[in-house]
Amino acid sequence: MANKLGSWLIESPFRIETDKKKHLKTVKIGFFISFFYSIVWGIYEYYIMKSGIVPNMIPQIAHWAMMHLLLIVILAFTTKFSLEQIIMGQFFMAVFEDLMYFITLWIDTGNYPYPYYNWWDEAFASFRVLGGLGQPIPFLPYIPIYYIPGFIIIVAFYICSFSGAKSSRTAAWLIIPFYLGVLIGTMVGDLVALILLIVVPIGLYIYLGAVFFVRKKNKM
Repeated sequence: MANKLGSWLIESPFRIETDKKKHLKTVKIGFFISFFYSIVWGIYEYYIMKSGIVPNMIPQIAHWAMMHLLLIVILAFTTKFSLEQIIMGQFFMAVFEDLMYFITLWIDTGNYPYPYYNWWDEAFASFRVLGGLGQPIPFLPYIPIYYIPGFIIIVAFYICSFSGAKSSRTAAWLIIPFYLGVLIGTMVGDLVALILLIVVPIGLYIYLGAVFFVRKKNKM
């Protein structure tokens, strides 16, 4: 059992789909599910959450947890447990769903929604620690700062992912450690968030580096 676990920990980060068609199918499924899920949830949040009915029954943190867990379950089964598509789908949704909420607000009220009250920094410790990611940029379109690196990373990942399994895995392992640090550090104190933003990425990069050299040594 221990040998199987050790083998899995060493091999799984670098085990990729060799069939190009299967890989491309998995990427398409992961992308389109995350895309449409974000649209549906953004609309739901605007019309249902802001109505006051659901928040009175479900705490906001539980609502966010449900939003992420449901997407994890859907992506897990539809992508056959592709870890990179599951986690990067979460990243995609975290940014695009927020944008969809404000697009819905814009359509409903007819008023351009940005700049908006910076609730992100108040709610998420990791946003504050990273320097006020919820602050709007000081020029049109006045979107929150985190949209810019967020969408750049999303576009870069899916370009790599559609290019092939190896480039997809490489992009995922460059992005995921830092994203997990941000995600885990959202609902804690500022000091803990700072520690997590340092420890989580460094720990995962060390793990990947160690596994890479162990695999290389075993093949020699």
